[in-house]
Amino acid sequence: MRVLAFCCLSQLMIALDVSVVNIALPAIGADLAFSATGLQWVLNAYTIVLAGFLLLGGRAVDVWPARTVLTVGFAVFAGSSLLAGLAPDAGTLVAARALQGLGDAIVAPATLAVLTSAFSGPRERARALGAWAAASSCGAALGLVTGGLLTQFAGWQWVFLVNVPAGLLALVAARRVLPGEARRVRALDVPGAVTASAGLMALVYGTVHHDFRVLGVGSVLLLGFVLVEHRSAAPVLPLRVFRDGRLVLANLVVLLLGCTMVSTWYFVTLQLQRVLGYGPAEAGFAFVPMAVTLVLCSRLAGRFVRVGPVLVLGLLLTGAGAALFALVTPGASYVPHVLVPMVTTAAGIGVAFVAATGAATTGAEAGLAAGLVNTTRQVGAALGLAVLTVVATGGGYRAALFGDAIAAGAGALVALGLSSERRSRLPRAVNWHRRGF
Repeated sequence: MRVLAFCCLSQLMIALDVSVVNIALPAIGADLAFSATGLQWVLNAYTIVLAGFLLLGGRAVDVWPARTVLTVGFAVFAGSSLLAGLAPDAGTLVAARALQGLGDAIVAPATLAVLTSAFSGPRERARALGAWAAASSCGAALGLVTGGLLTQFAGWQWVFLVNVPAGLLALVAARRVLPGEARRVRALDVPGAVTASAGLMALVYGTVHHDFRVLGVGSVLLLGFVLVEHRSAAPVLPLRVFRDGRLVLANLVVLLLGCTMVSTWYFVTLQLQRVLGYGPAEAGFAFVPMAVTLVLCSRLAGRFVRVGPVLVLGLLLTGAGAALFALVTPGASYVPHVLVPMVTTAAGIGVAFVAATGAATTGAEAGLAAGLVNTTRQVGAALGLAVLTVVATGGGYRAALFGDAIAAGAGALVALGLSSERRSRLPRAVNWHRRGF
C-alpha cells in the first residue's frame, strides 16, 4: 500500500503540474508579451521534451534502481519549477518549462513501472491502475482549480513555485519508500532520446509557423532516430515492439486521446476567460464538476472486462463533449453550455484513459511499456495542440474544438480493432470496495 500511495501521489503531482498552467495562460501571455501562437509554447516546450525523453525515462528504470531514477527526476523537477517561477521573460519561461518536461519524463514512466511491477496479478494490477488513473485525473482537474486561485490571488508565478516543496518532499519519499537495487546494465540510448525530442520539436515548430524547411529537418531527425534504434545495442525504443499489432493499436488510441485531452482543456480554458469573461478563480472553480467526474469514472473503469468497447464508449463521450464546447457563444449560461460538456468530456476521458493504459501496458517490459504509452500520449498532445492552434488562428476556438471531436471519433474507430482481439481484456475488479481500492 505504501508503494501504491507513493505512485499515485507522484502521478497526481505530475498531472497537476501539467494542468495548473492552463488557467494561468492568459495572465502569463499578457505579463510576458507572448503572441497568440507563441503562448502555446508554454505548454508545448514542456510536452515535446516530455514526449522525447519519456522513452529514455522508461528505459532508465529497467536499467537503474527506481529509487535512483526518481531521485534524479524529482530534483530536476523541483529546480526547473523554481526557474519557471522566477522567469523574467518569455524565453526563460519556455526554457524552464522544457526542463520541467525532462524532470517529468524521468518520473512518470518510473512510477508507472514501479506500480505495474509491484502489482503483478491481473486483478490487483487492474485495481492499482484504476487508482493510478484516478490520481492522474484528480491531479489534472485539481490543477485547473489551484491554478485559478493562485493566478488571481498570488500571481501566475506561484503555479510553478508551489512545485518546489512538493518535488523535494517527493524526493525524500522516494528515498524512504523504495528499496535500493543493483544496476543491471550500463548502456542507455541517449542519442535515440535526443534525436526523438529534437525531431518532435522541429515538427511542431514547423507546423505552427508553416515552415516546410523545419518540417523537413524534423522528418530527417525522426528518420535518424529509427536508424539509431535499429543499430543500438540498448535502444530506448526496441523496434520489435511494433510487431505486436494489439500494442500498436492501443498506442494509436492513446495518441489520439492525448491530442483530444490536452487541446480541449487548452481551448476551453481560453474560451471561459476570453469568450465568457470568467476570471481565473471563477474559471478554475468551473472545472470542479469535471474533477469529480474524472475521479469517479477512472475508479469505476477498472470494473469493466472488455477493453475495446470501453475505449469506444469513452472516446465517443470525449468527442461529444468537445463538440458541445464548440457550440458555446458569448453570454452562454454555465449549466447547459459549460457543465454538460464538461461532465460528458470528463466521463469519456476517465473511462478511456484507464482502458487505454491497461491495454498498452500488458505483456511488455514494465519500463518500456510505461515509457511508450506516456510518450504516445504526449506526442499526441504536442502535435494535436500545434495543429489545432493553427486551426484556431484561422477559424476560432469553435473550429479547434470540432477538430478535437474529430480526433476522438478517429480514436473510437481505431479502438474498434481492439474489440475484436480475444486478448483485449481487463480483469474484472471484483469486490473493489472490500479490497481497499
